[in-house]
Amino acid sequence: MFNIDQFLKRFRKIGGDSTQMRAIISSTLKNLTKIDVPIESIEVKSSKIYIKNISQTARSEIYIKKVALLEEINRNLKQPLKEIR
Repeated sequence: MFNIDQFLKRFRKIGGDSTQMRAIISSTLKNLTKIDVPIESIEVKSSKIYIKNISQTARSEIYIKKVALLEEINRNLKQPLKEIR
């Protein structure tokens, strides 16, 4: 018989990886743009990064350095991300 604990173990890993991924993205943003983005404001869906609750000035700074940010983030992550929004 299949144990429910083994089944749910798969989903626990997903959440942990997501938190770690958002922490890497946040630290990369801090290092390259000097903008402190909390991990609660970062969301990753279908290889796109969504950043919420930041000022328009911060968004512009991130957009200017988008290529360098994506290269640095993809060096540190297992799955490549393609877009920052």
